[in-house]
Amino acid sequence: MALANIDWISTMKKPHALSVFYATLAAAFLLLLAMSITFYLYMDSRLAIDKAQLNREHSLHLADELRQTSDDLTRMVRLYVVTGNPMYKKQFQEVLDIRDGLVPRPENYSSIYWDLVLESDKRPRPLSTAAKLTDLMRQADVTEHEFSLLNAAKDSSDALVNLERQAMVLREQATSNGQTQSWQAITIIHSNDYQKAKAGIMLPILNFTVALDERTQLNVQSHLQTATALQYWLTLLAILSALTIGLAAWALQRILGASLGTIEKHISHLGHGEYVDALSVHGGLEASIAGCIARAEKRLTEIEIDRERQQAELKKAEHSLMESERLASLGALVAGVAHELNTPIGIAVTAASALEANTKDIAAQIKDGKMLRSTFDNYIEHCSQGTPMILRSCLRAANLIASFKNISVDQTSEQRRIFKLHDVANDHITMLRTAHKNVKWTFENTISPEISCDGYPGALGQVISNLLHNAAVHAFEPTDSGTITISAEIKDDYVTIYVTDNGKGMSEVILARIWQPFFTTKLGSGGSGLGLSICRNIVVGILGGSLIASSAEGQGTCFTLHLPLTASINQIYHK
Repeated sequence: MALANIDWISTMKKPHALSVFYATLAAAFLLLLAMSITFYLYMDSRLAIDKAQLNREHSLHLADELRQTSDDLTRMVRLYVVTGNPMYKKQFQEVLDIRDGLVPRPENYSSIYWDLVLESDKRPRPLSTAAKLTDLMRQADVTEHEFSLLNAAKDSSDALVNLERQAMVLREQATSNGQTQSWQAITIIHSNDYQKAKAGIMLPILNFTVALDERTQLNVQSHLQTATALQYWLTLLAILSALTIGLAAWALQRILGASLGTIEKHISHLGHGEYVDALSVHGGLEASIAGCIARAEKRLTEIEIDRERQQAELKKAEHSLMESERLASLGALVAGVAHELNTPIGIAVTAASALEANTKDIAAQIKDGKMLRSTFDNYIEHCSQGTPMILRSCLRAANLIASFKNISVDQTSEQRRIFKLHDVANDHITMLRTAHKNVKWTFENTISPEISCDGYPGALGQVISNLLHNAAVHAFEPTDSGTITISAEIKDDYVTIYVTDNGKGMSEVILARIWQPFFTTKLGSGGSGLGLSICRNIVVGILGGSLIASSAEGQGTCFTLHLPLTASINQIYHK
């Protein structure tokens, strides 16, 4: 009892596979969302690092450009003071104009430029747009303190420019013998005051570089720490996602009970009605999809076996009905022939009896010698009248018996043979005329006597008889006038037989149902509703052809049989 309680508790504690699957899917979605957000933040921190590095490099380039501008001005003024070449004075002014945004800046100006200018009218790189150095510094995202350092360096550079201009003015005032002004100009640009002014430019630039380096390093380090933390979380989330996906895969496997390929294969087989290879399910997975498929396959296999059994029974019943229908029609034919034979045989018996009595009377008179000429003449006259009557009646009876014999032999022997289509149709029309001799409508056989078929005349005769009888029963009332015609034509290796009437016809609703077993419009009047259904089965299954019908209300009906002139060797007539 205790063990049973433990098993029940353990069963209750087991998570349902479907609940676990949905839970893991939700967890995987949340983890994926968290990974996406974390990855976005990580990439944002990496971009911030790159941006900080680029900003640092750009700011350093501007500081270096300010330093390089001061050096270029110093070099130009010293060259001009020493050589007096006006090209250096012009380049001195151009350096100032570029710094102050008065003329366009050369491309990549922070790199080596003026060292490559050897002629006054040639430049190593093309020009870009004009921009003040102070504006570029402001745009470089530097702090106010850093900008103040750069601005102080620029102010010191402007003060030094004034000193350098004084030196250039002294150099311009020197005559060919005025070495004093030249020497004074050289002294100015090499004096301690000049060097102090120069240092006044470089010191703020150095302080700017140090302050910028400290700030950007701290900024980069902060972003690096953030990126490292986000990278750690990304790794953790990836591991959790992998575990969650693994758990979801396990739950899905428990739900499916087999691989997707196996399930798809068996569902495809179920869709095509194939239940040969049954799906096997391991223990504990009976409630899975594979278990449901396995049970469905088992049930469908049982249904298929039961269907095949019922189909075999239905086939047997159908054959029995066909046999019963054929025997019933043969029985009715016997009754009709027997009834029809009564008249000619009765006439022949009556005439023969009268002739016999007259003959005995004549024989007695001849024996007694009392024979008269007039009596003998009367006897001869009676014989002349009675003998043809007896002969006609016997011939009529013989024809009826011959037609009945042909029909009965064909329908009972079921043998394949070569036969004339006209004769088979005529035999059945003869029999049907005896059953419908008191009506106003008639049967007509317009089939050519030359059409020969190699097949089963019994089966074909049953179809023709059923179609003619069906037309006789349904197309006309006994007082109606009309014609039921059977005709045929040959095309290639096929014969097409038409059974037509000009009777009342059928509606579309009735026409759509005439092939259904047990459907009849003469319910309770002797119609079984099996005639046309049996006809189609015989035509399709035994004769290897087709049977269709066309009709309209008030316009008659036409049944069309399309049959091979020579039945296929695979067509075997079964009971």
